[in-house]
Parts: sequence; C-alpha cells; structure tokens
Amino acid sequence: MYQFRREDIALQAAMLLAVYERTPVMVMARDSMDLFSIGPTDNAAVQGAGRHIATVYRHGQVHYMGLA
Repeated sequence: MYQFRREDIALQAAMLLAVYERTPVMVMARDSMDLFSIGPTDNAAVQGAGRHIATVYRHGQVHYMGLA
C-alpha cells in the first residue's frame, strides 16, 4: 500500500502500479480526504483505508467513481 496527499498523484501512481500487478489497483480516500491510499484489490489494508474512489486495471482503463 502506498499513500499520497493529492488525488491526482494517487491516480497517476495507481496507473503505473497497475501495469505490474496481477489484480486491479484500488484508490481509496480517507474520510477527511487528506490522504489517498493505493494498492491491489486483494490487500486488506487498502480495502480498509477509506472510501473507494477508483479502480485502475492493467490495460489502462480507470473506473473512476470520484469523491462526490
């Protein structure tokens, strides 16, 4: 799991990480939205890191749900 302070940087990092992971990469936002976590979907720490805002797939597709 990696953590970032900005949403756009977290999404860019997730796109890079997705190329190397077998499972899709999740982008999670902590409730106060001051910390964004990324990591593989099968990682329990990432799943519990906040609200799911995006999933990035190996082939480059991003399913973005946003913060709204």
